[in-house]
Amino acid sequence: MAIEMRFESMRLIKLLGMIFFCLSVLAAIVFYIHRTGYRIFYQPTPSMKQGWYFVTPPKHFMRGAIVVFTPPTKTLHFLYQHHWVPNSGLLMKRIVAAPGDRVCVKQGRVWINHRKFASVYRYYAPHRALPQNDFCGILPTNYYFLMSTRVRRSFDSRYFGPISAKAIVGNAYSF
Repeated sequence: MAIEMRFESMRLIKLLGMIFFCLSVLAAIVFYIHRTGYRIFYQPTPSMKQGWYFVTPPKHFMRGAIVVFTPPTKTLHFLYQHHWVPNSGLLMKRIVAAPGDRVCVKQGRVWINHRKFASVYRYYAPHRALPQNDFCGILPTNYYFLMSTRVRRSFDSRYFGPISAKAIVGNAYSF
């Protein structure tokens, strides 16, 4: 009986060692991937397709691409205050206008290259104002206008303005 208990203890120790080894290898792989600029990102809100995304390091961005980015500091405080952003502080939106495009936020609308693109709302709830952005001009080099094309009341560049390429973490691809 003592031999059986010893044998079972040895099997348990061996199993725990294998589990520890596998977790260590997985942690090393995740660390390496993250260090090289790749990430896994979860999109929790319906403003973009909900689910897991693979994020690649930022290279070049074009209209229509889905990107993960850090919003401006003032905007981030507003988002945290309303619990509209995950703890990471990162958002995901689609590039709807790129450098050289004319974007104008005026009269309750977003105009891109002289075409009406979307509505701009003043309130997110009765008597609860949204930040207002009055950008109107040609997007400079390395600036992008980001919006949700799924949810018309999404919180996006309509309310915080164009985003610098420096704030973009990378391109996002759905699993």
